[in-house]
Amino acid sequence: MLSSTPPPQPKLRGQTFPGEREQVSGARMRQLLLGVSSDKRLVLVYPMSQDDSISEVYECKAHKPQLYSINSSAGNGEDLVNRLPAELLRKCFEFSIDASGLFDKHNSRPCQCKVASDGLPRQDYSTAQAISLTCSRFLAISRPVFYSWIRLAPSQSSLGCEIFEMRILRRFVRTINTAYSLRNYIISLSIPMKSFSRLAMATETNFVRLRKLDLTITGTCTAQEWNACYTNLCGLPELVELSVLLGPEATYGLQSFTRMVSALGRLSKLVLKGVRSKKDHGDDTPSMERNLVRLPNTDINRREQCNSGSASLTQLHLWSFHHGNPLELRKFLSSVSNLECFTLDIIGMCGYSLDKLVEMGCISWRWTFEDLQKSLSGHYLTLQELRIRQLGPTQEGLDHFSIHPFQALRTLQLCSLGLPPPNKASDLWLTPSLSEFMLESSWNDSQCGIIWQIGVDDVKWLAEFATVAAKRKSLGLTGLHTIKLLYEPEEEQVICHPGAVRVENLISSAKIAVESHGFRFVWQTALQTLMS
Repeated sequence: MLSSTPPPQPKLRGQTFPGEREQVSGARMRQLLLGVSSDKRLVLVYPMSQDDSISEVYECKAHKPQLYSINSSAGNGEDLVNRLPAELLRKCFEFSIDASGLFDKHNSRPCQCKVASDGLPRQDYSTAQAISLTCSRFLAISRPVFYSWIRLAPSQSSLGCEIFEMRILRRFVRTINTAYSLRNYIISLSIPMKSFSRLAMATETNFVRLRKLDLTITGTCTAQEWNACYTNLCGLPELVELSVLLGPEATYGLQSFTRMVSALGRLSKLVLKGVRSKKDHGDDTPSMERNLVRLPNTDINRREQCNSGSASLTQLHLWSFHHGNPLELRKFLSSVSNLECFTLDIIGMCGYSLDKLVEMGCISWRWTFEDLQKSLSGHYLTLQELRIRQLGPTQEGLDHFSIHPFQALRTLQLCSLGLPPPNKASDLWLTPSLSEFMLESSWNDSQCGIIWQIGVDDVKWLAEFATVAAKRKSLGLTGLHTIKLLYEPEEEQVICHPGAVRVENLISSAKIAVESHGFRFVWQTALQTLMS
């Protein structure tokens, strides 16, 4: 228990504490500065209570804070840290790593592998080591944090890079074989598929707690490598999430992963990026199916040992699925019985017709919402989340896309391009089970890429949609209670562009219009949506 007399509060520049901290204002506060940036805006807020159970780490928007020491406004900082609860100290340590720049905006965890430190920025790795040495108690909690996620970066297609990759892999295997305690720390592993196939039977004993695996396929893999990868996957008893990133030279379709998914009985989430068939155009579907690369047959006893029955996959996320087709997707989903969440990335771009995009090889199929609905027809009773980004240059078929067959659907995300009138949209999308509607205010341009833009028409559409939704809800025809607007402002627009204020006003107007009808309005960036 800390001293009952709180020390004087440190002087902070700018705002001090957020408004939500007022609810615990009656508790005595103790603030511990964590070697913050020069403006001293990184504060550990430790409310004093009878059970010492309330704690939170809070950051006041510091610009790249640098951790240099642990200080207390009074007394010995090291002595104060030694008396903090273990859980609070762990949060303090992880937050310090986050504040020191080890976390990037695309990952929620730091680069934490000592073995893979050769592939990390030297200054980041040195910072992590310095943090762990800041306090003696940090040493005990740093190892699980550092080794919980291990990333081995894929090599380039050259002999020197492959030799370097093999050297890193040998160091990695030697480390986990000699340090037995590390096996209980490894929860997430990012590794090239060629390296993973060379781990042989080490997966059964060294990755007993591995729950997330990220594989990178940069080129064509041999049948032996596929077979070894499949065998190693069967030796991961706790694996629940698998992500596969395919490079431009890897031509593997969805059917290449059918046996892999059906063999992993505990797998619940599958993320595939860059899946494509060898046939780049979708006119000749039978020819495309014949060209699909399939997993070779492995040892039958091994297969029966790891195959626990039908696939338990509940989440499927397809990114860069430009060279996939609806028939291929439907065949893959036929092996999944309880799909609950499905995400489909942008297919196609504005500025060209569907026929022109197929002719140029940008996409392999003339995707429409009718094709998508047929592909998902086997999951009408189980699907709960459906997230579709831009489907084609004009989103053909969106004005006839009804979600009424999806009886359990709770969350629907669509692109704002080509929206039908609010009255028709409410007839198509406001079902009794739907509770959350997400509108992504963007489209993919052939020259500029993804363009984020919100205008007066978007706000007007949301206001009219909320009006119709309120009437339908009063009649018990829909369970909608949340409307989200996904918008990713560019840094130049937010910081320098004079239109940034106007965007804020538009979002504020949309919020007022939606909440006036009793719905909850949320403005969320697309990056936050992907991470969730």
